[in-house]
Amino acid sequence: MAAPAQGRRWAAWVVAVTFVATSPAAAGPREKCHAGKLKAAGDYEFCVAKNESTAIRKETAVDAGKLARCDARLTKKWSKSELKGEGDCPTTGDRDAVGALIDAQVTTVLSVLDGITSTTTSTTVAGPRCGDGTIDAGEDCDVGDLAGADCAALGFVGGDLACGIGCDFDTDGCYDERFVDAGATVVDRERGLEWEKKTAGSGCTNCVDDVYTWTDAMSEWLSELNGDSDDGVTQSGFDGAGDWRLPTAAELASLADCGGGAPCIDAVFGDTATADYWSSTSVDPGAASAYAIGFDDAATTSSGKGTTARVRAVRTR
Repeated sequence: MAAPAQGRRWAAWVVAVTFVATSPAAAGPREKCHAGKLKAAGDYEFCVAKNESTAIRKETAVDAGKLARCDARLTKKWSKSELKGEGDCPTTGDRDAVGALIDAQVTTVLSVLDGITSTTTSTTVAGPRCGDGTIDAGEDCDVGDLAGADCAALGFVGGDLACGIGCDFDTDGCYDERFVDAGATVVDRERGLEWEKKTAGSGCTNCVDDVYTWTDAMSEWLSELNGDSDDGVTQSGFDGAGDWRLPTAAELASLADCGGGAPCIDAVFGDTATADYWSSTSVDPGAASAYAIGFDDAATTSSGKGTTARVRAVRTR
């Protein structure tokens, strides 16, 4: 049987009264001060730890300017919280003490992560710490000091060795092969260059059997390879790039290797004639001759700029 309407209203009133009676009171100045300081302390600890993390990841010293900004924000928030307390904060003037406590806590956490301090005891164990500038026992390196090692010493062809977190060698920047086949081009990781791959035959912009005078190669051929048209409108260049150039004599000579027989170049380059290829290097400024590299014997020769040779373009990555 349903309750009378008057009974339902009475029950609702009782619930409402009970709810009002048990609702928490609004925070007063004392609680606002306490809560504000706690939040400010947490924000400061996060700020300091974040800067320590950034320094470790980038293998640099902690940015003193950023730490100073962390400190300034703590001071500002601390003062604001004490103002909200209206003279009734549980404590006052304790900003420096709390800041020092947080700094010490972050240092302790760093020590634990570095393996210097045990997580089960408050006793700090004397010993080395990664990042102290000294290569200690058990460390491969330290920040800024690779102990004379490089990628080649570790069995790689080349690359950039780094000192990683924990003072172990970070070999992510090392590589096993100098040249990488990128489809229409070859990437030279040692020199930071990208080379044109040739196409079999003749009669096209990047055909292996076409020959050019040095002057034509430096002007007409490169212009066509980079997508320049007769009407002055630049189209998409070879493999989408428009900064192809003739290599210097040193760059071109660095490819010449007869270890696998002729043509004297890594097989990743594909079609290569056993013949001379032009470099952009003149014998002397204003000279009528330029250097060419032979991929039949890896020899460097000088030839008149009016004679013909083959070409291979390069661009800096």
